[in-house]
Amino acid sequence: DQTKSAKRSPQYIASLAATLGSLSGGMAMGWSSAAGEDGKYLESSYGVQISATEFSWITSLTPIGSGAICIPIGLLAGKIGRIGRFILGLASGAFCVLVPMYMAEIGEKEIRGCLGSYEQLLGTAGVLLSYIAGTFVDIRKLSILSAVLPLIF
Repeated sequence: DQTKSAKRSPQYIASLAATLGSLSGGMAMGWSSAAGEDGKYLESSYGVQISATEFSWITSLTPIGSGAICIPIGLLAGKIGRIGRFILGLASGAFCVLVPMYMAEIGEKEIRGCLGSYEQLLGTAGVLLSYIAGTFVDIRKLSILSAVLPLIF
């Protein structure tokens, strides 16, 4: 075997950067936990009165949107090539298809499994971050944190 092993740190860094969107997606999923039962804290923080049914829809829209984009984004990426990754910004659900594809392309086979775990790890960390932050700050501050964190990355 005459292949030379590549440096691994750029592969880890690129994979981590590609999966930071999963952290944001996780925060979006966990955001509603700080809104209280049936979103009761939204009214006091934002002056918006919503019913339990409306709050149920608010909390359901992120996973519904994420699920709805998975198949179309996979087909589109296959149709227009790997340059289709710019579409990642359209929906967090796009990460489910394109990020594992990207990591499989850039990662050496010896570390592909480790790189593949980043997406789920950061998504779960995002939910956990929302839960923890929601314990200490009100829903308005959590909303600001959830909006600012993706801008940093």
